[in-house]
Amino acid sequence: MDSFRAVTECQDHLVTLARAHVERLLLEHLVEGAARAPSPGLSHVLGSAGALFALSSIERDRGWFLESGYIEGVKARAIRVQVGALCAELRDHATLLVDGFGVPDSVLPDMAKAADSE
Repeated sequence: MDSFRAVTECQDHLVTLARAHVERLLLEHLVEGAARAPSPGLSHVLGSAGALFALSSIERDRGWFLESGYIEGVKARAIRVQVGALCAELRDHATLLVDGFGVPDSVLPDMAKAADSE
């Protein structure tokens, strides 16, 4: 088979592999950033953000992990519970994290409008 057809046949796997590689690099940088944080409190918040990132990625792809036998249903449920717990833990630090990642205000929801719609 020629190279074009080989890529076409495998493109779903290639895209998944590329995403997994980028996610691994991002997690490594989060772990390194947490280790270099100037205070234990910031280190903890960054560590929790890294754990949330990793576990939410696993949760997103849990079907594949279950089908492939890498995790069992009990573990998948435990991951979902842990993701919720980490979200609750990080809730009070959301502004700090958003500011730290340099997310522009133009892409953030207008909190006054969000409060009015509830």
